Amino acid sequence: MKIHHCPICLNNLFYKVSLLQYFHYQDCICESCRNEMIACEKWIQVEDINVYCLYFYNRFMESLLFQFKDGRDIALKEVFFYRHTKYIESSFKGYTIVYM
Repeated sequence: MKIHHCPICLNNLFYKVSLLQYFHYQDCICESCRNEMIACEKWIQVEDINVYCLYFYNRFMESLLFQFKDGRDIALKEVFFYRHTKYIESSFKGYTIVYM
């Protein structure tokens, strides 16, 4: 079932889109909110542990994480990994994955 509203800003995902765009839209949040989530996608080392970082930590991410964790807004659970699920599952088979 398609999500019709962005769980972050609550705007309609399909406002003024063509029929083709409607059926091919591949995200769970609106383009505006996705653009605020600046992709990092690189390995970093934190105290001798290799960590794969998906996004830079900016004001938008700080607000989003606060809303998710402290506000217990479970509607946001898909937002962080939606575009990366296939990559994570295929690239890290056999690893223990800790989402943080």
